[in-house]
Amino acid sequence: SIGIAFYPRDATGDLPRLLLNAEFALDHAKAEGGNGMHFFNPELAAAAERRRQLENDLRVAIREEQFVLFFQPIVDLLENRISGAEVLIRWNHPQRGLVSPNEFIPLAEDTGLIIDIGLWALDASGRQLARWRTEGRELSLSLNVSGRQIPAGLPVEVMRDALYRLGFRSEFLALEITEGVLLDDVEGA
Repeated sequence: SIGIAFYPRDATGDLPRLLLNAEFALDHAKAEGGNGMHFFNPELAAAAERRRQLENDLRVAIREEQFVLFFQPIVDLLENRISGAEVLIRWNHPQRGLVSPNEFIPLAEDTGLIIDIGLWALDASGRQLARWRTEGRELSLSLNVSGRQIPAGLPVEVMRDALYRLGFRSEFLALEITEGVLLDDVEGA
């Protein structure tokens, strides 16, 4: 893969900037499957800056627990009742409001931050299950987890600890592995 930036057009008088811009072009060539070349354009630098800012914001979001869970009801049609819910995570960004998971989950997976986010979601989901149980509701939850969390980011010990600490039974929590990672690495899956 080759990334190309021209002097002086792509960085006037600034060798570090020229090399950085060539690296942006190289990253883009690799992202398109590798074994190719790409010329630098200013949009690459702007996209890299947006990604860097989003990653920094995501790190703050983890530290400050800016995530919120929504619960999409699961209905048992035979018994005509709500039997549980699918857990949906959203990022409540202090300036941008609710951020769609389509915007931050891929970045979290790429950077490894998905492990911390997933552990938070597991804990928050478990707390909700425990509240429902205290209220006399035997509802289940279905929590999406990234394949990047399995097995190292979500070890069995962590699951056992959550069950014990929060006091809910394992049959009330289903873990669903997001299909995107499975499609990326069918053999590993």
